[in-house]
Amino acid sequence: MGKKSREKKERRSEQTEEFIKKQPKGAVGGLEKICLFILYSSAYLMLLIPLIVSGDFLFPFVGPKGLYLMALIEIFFATGIFLIIYSPKYRAKHNALSFAIGFFVLVMILSTIFGADPLRSFWSKFERMSGLLMWLHLFGFFIVSRIIFKKDDWLRIFSFSILVSMFVCLLFWLNKAGMQGLSVAYNGSTVGNSSFLATYLLFNLFFAIYLFFELKKRKIFQFFFIKESRKICLTIATTGFVFMLITLLFSTGRAAILAFFGGAGLLLLLYLALEHKKNNIRLIAKICLILGLVIYLSGLTMLLWSNSPVQQWLSERANKSRQVIWSNAWQGFSERPILGWGSGNFSFVFHKHFDPGFYIPEIYGADTRFDRAHNIIFDNLVDGGALGLFGYLSMFGTSFWILRRGYKRKKLDFITAAVPSVILVAHFTQNLTVFDMPASFLMLFISFSFISVVSCDEPAQEVILAGRKKGRIIFLPLIALLFFFSLSSFVIKPAIAGTATIRVMKSSIFEAREPLYEKALHSSPMGQYQIREHLGLHIFNLIEARLVETRDFEIVTEALEESVQNSPFDYYERITLARTYNAYSELQKEKDEIVLKRTEEVLEDALRLSPTKQEGYWEMATTKSMLNKNDEASELLEKAISLDPRVLRSYQMAIVFYKKIGDIEKARQKGDELLKYYPELESSVRQALDN
Repeated sequence: MGKKSREKKERRSEQTEEFIKKQPKGAVGGLEKICLFILYSSAYLMLLIPLIVSGDFLFPFVGPKGLYLMALIEIFFATGIFLIIYSPKYRAKHNALSFAIGFFVLVMILSTIFGADPLRSFWSKFERMSGLLMWLHLFGFFIVSRIIFKKDDWLRIFSFSILVSMFVCLLFWLNKAGMQGLSVAYNGSTVGNSSFLATYLLFNLFFAIYLFFELKKRKIFQFFFIKESRKICLTIATTGFVFMLITLLFSTGRAAILAFFGGAGLLLLLYLALEHKKNNIRLIAKICLILGLVIYLSGLTMLLWSNSPVQQWLSERANKSRQVIWSNAWQGFSERPILGWGSGNFSFVFHKHFDPGFYIPEIYGADTRFDRAHNIIFDNLVDGGALGLFGYLSMFGTSFWILRRGYKRKKLDFITAAVPSVILVAHFTQNLTVFDMPASFLMLFISFSFISVVSCDEPAQEVILAGRKKGRIIFLPLIALLFFFSLSSFVIKPAIAGTATIRVMKSSIFEAREPLYEKALHSSPMGQYQIREHLGLHIFNLIEARLVETRDFEIVTEALEESVQNSPFDYYERITLARTYNAYSELQKEKDEIVLKRTEEVLEDALRLSPTKQEGYWEMATTKSMLNKNDEASELLEKAISLDPRVLRSYQMAIVFYKKIGDIEKARQKGDELLKYYPELESSVRQALDN
């Protein structure tokens, strides 16, 4: 550093010290108070996220939660950024965890730009709410919260989160008891399903453990406006823990249940290894930790290894779908190993490498389409490639490192270093078979922010620049402008699209539906592919019920055509469009060859994207049949059967087709082939052939 630079730094330091001395100790200005009130209020309101449900919204348990969270984070972030600019005492240095999370978000940005469908990766869909847009919001929450909140603030946040989770558990049990009129999912309360509920409870169980042991060390603690509230919060922690644990055990969220007990065991071993007074106990505990780590890493490796004993064990207790989609994910990663396919694009990989056996529900379950790998490692490999997985793991690894460093330097006590570490291990472990949703995303970033705050080497309030506050108020209009733009683009307009979609599907009169189509299809890019797909399925049902209007058909097929043009890898949009064309053509007395020719083109594209999925061959056979190309239709149906002769639906389609064209002998032949695999269906098959 040169002489001039040193002198400049010294002058700045002197100005800063003089500025500090002039400030009344503990003084908080009026504008600062307003900002802090908004920050704390929005943070506590975020914790209500599991209770946000709307039956008037597409995917009522997910979409509203995601938009609610993003709206509050935007308020939180805009207020926090203004406060940081306005008051230098809120400016703090970023630590290693900030850079780790920032690196992962940067990788997500790059994988979105260079991915298979940038629009889908950025906006995500109402069913998941996990795209780049959500991660940018979560990163914004992390940046501000780690600067504004202190350790005691996080303890209050944990207390309130536990209270909310207790109410979620209460709704779970009321639903179990048969109470009607509750906006809850079976075994999932207001969170959505049993796995998502269990993931949410997993975080709060460990929050309760930390809160209990932290408050046991204290004599005084203030919760909200209650000054002497230590005992109240201890009661919240203990009763909440018991209530949540019982609910977790009855939720059927097996991954989270195993992760909790594994995490509790890890916490106990860490205590015995690091804190116990007897040397022999510490030695035994350390040996157990080493053995446990070896077993964990071996099990993790075997879980990811195709057809390993661990995968076989998992298949025996669930179904084989996980094995197949993980194999698909590995194939997808090998095709784009650096930055992956982009967030939300796993369905492209799944359909490209589709296993024809997926149409056998007894083996693979009822689902024949997946948009996630249901494994955090494979999901990151597909979404962001090797860099994406490295970035994701670096957030966890950095957290462990700064917690361990703080403990070694005696800046953190055992419970503050160990419980957050165990939370991350437990969460990562249960995510080996599931994935995050808005509620668990928030819990994860609360954990990251807390770790960053308690591990920070610098004081949370660090003055780095002095100056006149009045001059900084000029930033307020700019921040407000950006906030309202963001709120409108990322929350309000998507909400309009999501609610309009449901209103279209509920409306029985076309005149009422027509203006709603515009709102559903053109308000926001968020979830557009999914909205078009759902409207396509709705039109298909209207066609089947003979209630469709020509304009319904035209509006929706035009939107689906747009999806086909904009998303070159999307198999399902093509199938939905083709099925809609086929169903509408079957209603017409005079077949429109132009429509049917277009259907052929769409299905040829679909078969190119998923050459081993029978569904495309079934639809193409239907199209060929309407064009009186029966020989080609027959070949397509035979191809579908050959992909996997155990699939019942392929035989059913063939029998219906051969009966329709009058080839009864061929229909009986297919019936006989079917009975080789399903002899229990003999009476129903014979009846269908004779009618």
